[in-house]
Amino acid sequence: AEARMSGTREKAATSIKGYRETWRRFLAFVGSNKTFTTLDVDRYFAKRRKDGISKNTQRTEFFQIKALAVCNKLEWPYTKYDVPQVKEKTSTPTLNPDDLEQIILNQHLYTDTERFYLAIATVFGCRREAMAQMIKRDYDDTTILIRGVHGSDTVKHAIPDVIRPILDNCWSGNHGIDALSLIFRRIAKKSGLKIEKGFGWHSIRRCVTSVMSYVLPANGLAPSLWAQYAGWAGEVTGATFMGSAMMGHYTHPEVLNSDYMRKLNVLTGETHDNDPYWIDHSIYLVHPLLKTWEQALKKHPVVKDE
Repeated sequence: AEARMSGTREKAATSIKGYRETWRRFLAFVGSNKTFTTLDVDRYFAKRRKDGISKNTQRTEFFQIKALAVCNKLEWPYTKYDVPQVKEKTSTPTLNPDDLEQIILNQHLYTDTERFYLAIATVFGCRREAMAQMIKRDYDDTTILIRGVHGSDTVKHAIPDVIRPILDNCWSGNHGIDALSLIFRRIAKKSGLKIEKGFGWHSIRRCVTSVMSYVLPANGLAPSLWAQYAGWAGEVTGATFMGSAMMGHYTHPEVLNSDYMRKLNVLTGETHDNDPYWIDHSIYLVHPLLKTWEQALKKHPVVKDE
């Protein structure tokens, strides 16, 4: 089953790890049998509920065990009506913009690794899983690749001049999602920010997205540009900004970057025809956290190793 996860439609390493952990837990519960029945599945979920796992986790494990059954050609008679339903409302804590500014302005207190990931998260608004997949050859002197996770698109960005010294000097090897969570906590502690349970890199992503959804239209730019910049899936972009998931598939950024659109006064900013990174360059002009980084690095520059 694990080999199937890296087959025709390869799953991310973090996803494979999650499947593996569930399978091992489930098979340890079932015992030494080489096969399992629906009774085993029902007993397993009864125990997991007794253990107090959330309905979100129940739902995730349901599909993970289904994958195990399908890959081994075992009976799986469950229907959509058997899928654990998520009824409780969940929320991800979001950092306050003032707190995020405090974290950046204290960048001189962090290690190179901490500074590197903080710059990536605050400028590009990417997920922890995307940072975990990053390798050294994903960026050079001019561009950086942010890999798509959870159905999002992989995006190559032009590197803003402000954070180039950080990317040039601060890489110290890739880190898994658990290590990244620890890095976030260390950053928060060093910055003097007290965070509650549940805060993490996604709290930064939500904060940056919220800020940019107001900053872009205030500067004559469509808020949907942030979705394309951050690699959101087309249907998510369409549903969020255009009233229709399908519209996200019919909107092409290259059409917007044209003299024709500028003549209509619907696009502003220092953009040029045939610039593959025109969305980046438009956003960097108004990205408030880049200005915060500029202020922080002017006061405490990153010294490049010889």
